[in-house]
Amino acid sequence: MSPGGPHRSEPGQAPNGAAGPKARSNPSLHIESINLQHSLIPQGLRGGEINPDPGQVVWFTGNGRVAPGEEGVSVVAGHVARGDGRDVFADLHKIRIGDLITTTDRNGNSTVYTTSRVYTTAKNELRSDPAVWGTTTRGKRLALVTCDDALGRQRDGHRVANFVVVATAL
Repeated sequence: MSPGGPHRSEPGQAPNGAAGPKARSNPSLHIESINLQHSLIPQGLRGGEINPDPGQVVWFTGNGRVAPGEEGVSVVAGHVARGDGRDVFADLHKIRIGDLITTTDRNGNSTVYTTSRVYTTAKNELRSDPAVWGTTTRGKRLALVTCDDALGRQRDGHRVANFVVVATAL
């Protein structure tokens, strides 16, 4: 022990004071214009659909999609409501063209995107939407998807439409 007591290491630092491996964290999504900061969870299809649990934001891992920040198209989904309350993507409809979106990967590397398109589409049209499911050889694209009330609800209470935000890495 040193005269001042035991040495305490800082996070990401080895006990001897030397720099240790960079701490890994959960990937995250940040949208300043709607005051959203949330962790991202990788997820495939659930019940044949992209269906995050309430309070979660997921990036879809199937159909050739990539993790946010990687070359290609990343699809990120969350809900606008849960029960009678708001959920993580409740304010997604407030995003405007030109707004910035930042993703951070597990290693702490950030990618900044600029919003290029916001729109509502019927769920059946979303399934073949090239902005979401197409490929890109021009860098990194992010497609944020949630439900939208614009076209009403189905008999089972699910919304008929989706709201989509498309952004391209700077």
